[in-house]
Amino acid sequence: MLTREYGDLAYFRVPQLWVDTYAVQHPSGPERRTIQSLALHLITLCLAVERGANPAVGPNVHRRVAGRATFHWLEPPTRRGRLNVADVRRAASAAEHAAAVDELARDVWAAWEPHHAAVRAWIERELGASRRHPRGQRRGA
Repeated sequence: MLTREYGDLAYFRVPQLWVDTYAVQHPSGPERRTIQSLALHLITLCLAVERGANPAVGPNVHRRVAGRATFHWLEPPTRRGRLNVADVRRAASAAEHAAAVDELARDVWAAWEPHHAAVRAWIERELGASRRHPRGQRRGA
């Protein structure tokens, strides 16, 4: 998937959303690095899906929060969405690909609903209540 996204500029607008979604859908066990990684990807997925933030701000958010924040393990839901990479691979064009990644991201985020409050609290704690959109960027900006 990343080869397609990085190899063709028409697909390039969604790689961070794809990375965040994939990481949240396929976390490994509860050790320090995995806890931080999962938390950062959940934060940026929440910002993109719920708040309309441009997914491209993900790396900036990760750098800003990583290393200074403490997170706790969130037990992954048994079912992490009804969609998966095969659904995205079926896309025949860049527009279909972007729509499929967006749909997958929304589906995976919905599967993590039992932990939405914890992720939102991390966002408020780490990014501040007044920062609805990191660096003022919205999707498509």
